[in-house]
Amino acid sequence: MQIWRDFIETYVPLTDVDWTEVSSRTHRRTLAKGQFYLRPGQINGEFVFIESGALRVFQTTPDEQEHTAWLAVDGQSFCDLASFRDQRPTRFSVQALADTTLLVVAHSDMQYLYGRKPIWQEFGRKLWEDVSVQLINTIVSFQAESAEARYERISREKILLQNAPLKFIAEFLGITPHTLSRVRGKKR
Repeated sequence: MQIWRDFIETYVPLTDVDWTEVSSRTHRRTLAKGQFYLRPGQINGEFVFIESGALRVFQTTPDEQEHTAWLAVDGQSFCDLASFRDQRPTRFSVQALADTTLLVVAHSDMQYLYGRKPIWQEFGRKLWEDVSVQLINTIVSFQAESAEARYERISREKILLQNAPLKFIAEFLGITPHTLSRVRGKKR
């Protein structure tokens, strides 16, 4: 769980007492490649940190078309915040792209830590600020950057490129599979 502690400490310093409390409320869950973590209608009852592997977050339209909204890899966190915060059903599917190990903190444990640990409140605030900035940057990149620039940014995520089918990567980047092939061909 050292990777989890390191992740938290990119936002806040933890004492050993803090870490003991957090780690006692963190549980490991494994998913096989292709296994679903979450399906539409379920409640996202956990905050997830990806210890290893990769997740695909997607929506399915009424005519059964899937649209990748997000791809997350080891060393990153995931949470459908609308579902998690309000404990209401999600509209997303979350599926493992590879054998994946998750470190999870249940909603009730997150609330407990928020109530007992001011450092955890600071962690949550800084994490959600960081997520907000990343989302804004993603939106701006779709409006202002070329497909090549968007691909260049995610090309550093080796586990993603190794485990995600090109169709999902293209959807995530907001481009066609044909455009992705052309961009990748230029990179070689």
